[in-house]
Amino acid sequence: WLASQQAAPPRVGRVIADASHVWSPPLTVRHPLSAMMKVRTVWACALLLGVCAGQEAAWEDEDLWYTVRIAGQPVGSLHTTVSNEGGRYTSTEAMHVLVHRGDDLSEMQFQTDFTEWEEASTPASAPRAIETAYVQEFAKQEVKMLCKFIPGEIELTSHNGEQTHVTKAPLEETEWAARLQSRRQFKDGCLAGKDTIKYRTVRPELGPKVVDVISVRVGNETMEVDGVEMAVSVWDVAIAGVPVNMSEVYPDEGPYRCTRLAQMRMQMPFGDLRATLSNKEEAQAAAVKVEGQQLPELVYAMFVPLRVRIESVNEAYEVRMRVKLRDASQQTLDLPSAGYQSVVVEEEANGRVQQALVTVNLQAPLKATAEELADLAFTSPSAMVDSSDKVLINLAATVRKTLSKRAGKLEGAYALREF
Repeated sequence: WLASQQAAPPRVGRVIADASHVWSPPLTVRHPLSAMMKVRTVWACALLLGVCAGQEAAWEDEDLWYTVRIAGQPVGSLHTTVSNEGGRYTSTEAMHVLVHRGDDLSEMQFQTDFTEWEEASTPASAPRAIETAYVQEFAKQEVKMLCKFIPGEIELTSHNGEQTHVTKAPLEETEWAARLQSRRQFKDGCLAGKDTIKYRTVRPELGPKVVDVISVRVGNETMEVDGVEMAVSVWDVAIAGVPVNMSEVYPDEGPYRCTRLAQMRMQMPFGDLRATLSNKEEAQAAAVKVEGQQLPELVYAMFVPLRVRIESVNEAYEVRMRVKLRDASQQTLDLPSAGYQSVVVEEEANGRVQQALVTVNLQAPLKATAEELADLAFTSPSAMVDSSDKVLINLAATVRKTLSKRAGKLEGAYALREF
């Protein structure tokens, strides 16, 4: 266009940070241009900077592979993807892990899918999220959850074994972000130099509830990612209601700064789990059992050796455990008193609980609090245990007929277990 006006390119004397602002004084151009060219130049800048800045940039397609290690041992893969079709983004996270449970080799597979509208394609009055899906396969058992977001409500379809259950609930009215939206919120905060970033989102593996997520920058370090040394920032991630210590690591330089996950870390009782960005070949190879390979043990690793033997263990109804943190520098014990469990704090430091006495008494259950009874999530049947299922109702009735009229709930529970 400049060539058609037979003019040299203008040298703009100030940077336009936001084209939606009214500029005063006007753009300073060091070349004699016609008034029409000045108007066209301002209009073009407004179009490119103002309109485009008002819309979210398109999210790049992704196809990333991570090698999963537990206690330093390669045990599986994590595969993440992002795709866009007709204004609908679909992001997936699929993990495949091999572990030992006692003497048995077990495969665990988890996959979450999140489908959401891009900003410009979101229908009027419709939620940004379209649907989420969660599939879990473990020890030849499969669990599926599909959550659809429609104006005003959520439809949850859960499948456990041979049973399918459909429930509906009101859609969360407060503001929250779909998965890629929340990633964008984190990216913007990270690039802006924030040390604490908060957002609200839905995690497919947790069902349709909205959860608060807080990411706190805890430091910077250098690590090798797929054979390349890079500077990274480390963030502790806390998800409301999820008692897992998790961290995320992002590049601190280059084109994927604050955007592409370089490593995910989780502290587990059987060893730290780390999923590190690698390549497809390495990640898939880690999810294949190799003869003679030593895999982490999930069951025995969580056993606590007792100092003395428990006499008449089958008749015991109460156990007391003194629980201490292995690493108390940045953590706190957060154990609830509920059901048969009661917790008494014994030691605190800097506002963090370091030690607690946990008592489980099968003959002294705690009553639900007024707050719990007022919470529909507490009183409603679980999506995974359908109390309205006719098979379960008939089974319970059959077992009750074998008991005396004086039998209590504990005897009923034992009878169901032994049936």
